[in-house]
Amino acid sequence: MTQVTRKSLVVLAMLAGNLLPVSAHARSTLVVPAQFPTIQSAVDFAAPGDTIKVLPGTYAEQVLIDKELTLKGAGASKTIIQAPPTLMPHAEDPVDRAGRPTTEIVLVTNGADVAMSGFTVTGPVSGMCDPLRPRRVLRRIAGIRVINGATLDLRDSRVTGIRENPLGLCNNGNGIGVGLTTINFAGGSVGHATIKNVRVDDYQEDGIFVSGPGSTATISENVVTGQGPSPLQEHLGIVIVDRAVATVTRNTISGHLCNVPNECGPDFFSQIQSYGIAAYGVDPGSGPGPGTVISENNVVNNDVGILVADGVGCCTVSENTVTNNRFMGVVFFDGSFTTSENVITGGDVGIQVIAATVDTVAVLHEDVITGTSIAPVQELSCCGVTATAIVQTK
Repeated sequence: MTQVTRKSLVVLAMLAGNLLPVSAHARSTLVVPAQFPTIQSAVDFAAPGDTIKVLPGTYAEQVLIDKELTLKGAGASKTIIQAPPTLMPHAEDPVDRAGRPTTEIVLVTNGADVAMSGFTVTGPVSGMCDPLRPRRVLRRIAGIRVINGATLDLRDSRVTGIRENPLGLCNNGNGIGVGLTTINFAGGSVGHATIKNVRVDDYQEDGIFVSGPGSTATISENVVTGQGPSPLQEHLGIVIVDRAVATVTRNTISGHLCNVPNECGPDFFSQIQSYGIAAYGVDPGSGPGPGTVISENNVVNNDVGILVADGVGCCTVSENTVTNNRFMGVVFFDGSFTTSENVITGGDVGIQVIAATVDTVAVLHEDVITGTSIAPVQELSCCGVTATAIVQTK
């Protein structure tokens, strides 16, 4: 009797052990195109937590990801997600702040937590600008967009060609968009991203755009390259707007230059400039959120290297190397700001402090500024308010 009881206990223990894994999903690896013809078909079939391995090839499709997944390409030069001839809107796509529709090649949405590496996401994309009024935007386009509470970890990839072919004239076409300021459904503006070792280039408006209250991003060790001298009015590298918070470190940003006759130039009040890094508010007082860090970046050959505007103690701007930006190295506009140990070389002005709506103070700690053609530091005051630069050296 005792022997039977022991055997029964062993069997029950084995059964209990076997039952435990059955209650949880065994994470699977799905292979495209060996098992699924498209990336989207694999995403649709996958369960949360699965991995999708995408073999070398070009996949002409839009991809919507709304669950926890890991997508692994064979490398940015080998696995390519190509925009189809016509981008279709997704049901999850909001309108922008001007009421225009948005769409993208890859959309991460609905609270999904997604890791993605080893891909190129590329255009060109048609239908961005109005053919009758070339500077008018028809639809807001992104290569990759993260909205509706989703999180994307993007590494070792490239986003390129988010533009019309030939290059359009409207300010439209972001490489990567994280969040969206104006939305047509609750919570849709918020996005979160880690972007590391990604090459972003050949875009028509902004390279990486982080927008909206609650949106966050860590952007590090990327190469963000603009069009160089071009007919684009505003052409920006890394952008943080409307109370979003970002850590921007150890990136190389270059090639954002506005060459529109009679429109582009160094006058901040009456002319247009393009920026390597820009942290500001679309509406007055809605600048980047507290905790934003801009540090250890290499910012070269833009109209303005770094702009921070509409901020009240929002941002740390430190240890950046800012070289040969033709108008200004760093601009602080309307707010209170500090810098530390930036190295600024060339251009008209090293650091420009501008006040237009509020008294503005910038405390400059141990910045090294050389080779400017007009002034190392310049204060510009307007409209009854005062700009003050406090220069502190060792």
